[in-house]
Amino acid sequence: MNLGSENFTSNSNYKSIVNCEVCSNWNGKFFTKVEENPTPNELKNYNVILDFLEYPHSYASNATKFYKCPICGTYYYYNHYKDEGEHFMDPTYDEITIRRYTILNMKFILEGTINQIINTLPNAPGQLAKAFFENYLPDTETIGKDQNSIIESAKKELQELLNRYNEVIEDFKNIIQNINYNPNITEYIIQTLCEDSVFNNNMDLIDKYLLENKDLNVKILTTDFLIDIASENAAVLELIHINSVLRTKFKKILKNEQLLEKLAKILIEGIFNENTKIKTNSLNILTVLLKYYDVSFIIPRILTLLGDDNVLNDRISWLLHRFAELKIKNAELVIEELKMLISVKNELQNNSYIKKITEDCHELILKKSNKKNTKKN
Repeated sequence: MNLGSENFTSNSNYKSIVNCEVCSNWNGKFFTKVEENPTPNELKNYNVILDFLEYPHSYASNATKFYKCPICGTYYYYNHYKDEGEHFMDPTYDEITIRRYTILNMKFILEGTINQIINTLPNAPGQLAKAFFENYLPDTETIGKDQNSIIESAKKELQELLNRYNEVIEDFKNIIQNINYNPNITEYIIQTLCEDSVFNNNMDLIDKYLLENKDLNVKILTTDFLIDIASENAAVLELIHINSVLRTKFKKILKNEQLLEKLAKILIEGIFNENTKIKTNSLNILTVLLKYYDVSFIIPRILTLLGDDNVLNDRISWLLHRFAELKIKNAELVIEELKMLISVKNELQNNSYIKKITEDCHELILKKSNKKNTKKN
């Protein structure tokens, strides 16, 4: 069912992404070693709007391009980093990265290109891997084959983007409220709306369209994105594509008690949902959130989920371990609740997960007690 606007306005040249026969049919992410996989065919449908090329050293090239879909106007980041090794025994790289870009982060790229701001472009994954060994991460520059031409192209693209920016946001609000979950575009729409909301200090948008959405999956994905970016728990390869100014604004979420309470309630709803994927995702996200918001009251209920599902048991064990790490009181509570649970359910007496959780909690209590005594002495 096509619930997005066929066109944003009567004057728009673009369809809604939900009606785009290309973008709505793939997830917009691709990372591979060049010799293993060819570049996705979808890229052939897009137009290059910016083209950068730099040579970190004599045996390396770092090509970055930004593409735009001519049908729906969605942006894509492309990077091909090739490094044959500057010195003998240096690791080599030949990797391609492609990812869909939100309109806000594309706006930052265009503005940075126009003003020639250093580190506007994210580092290539190959550079990050190399930095791990060398303990040095180079700056990135907006270097093009024709600098003046690139700046002019960026100015033109920025103006067009600004003209349709609000229309895209309105279209995405419409889609997220009315369309069934589409794994190819739903997360991208959530990310776009979250970024716009956080950057413009408009948390009402997140509340109304995402956290109060009728689809629990949308609420869980939104919670995951907000917490992952705010806490910087997300993978580095995700964080580098979110502007540093925007990341700073996301961090303020962790001090918003009212919002954290709402996120916790959503995760608790997810944990006790019958859908296994939603349940495990919620447990994973709560493992991060509990560092910033006290949800220890949920420990007794979580223990009741222990059973025959080992994947679920693993997630629960890790969550309880994190609870116990944070406070001795939590570890003591877990031990007491497990005793009560076993007294009611004898079949759990020899459950290996319960034994391991109990041992972990006792060990953490002992460690913290010894540490406390050492400080006194």
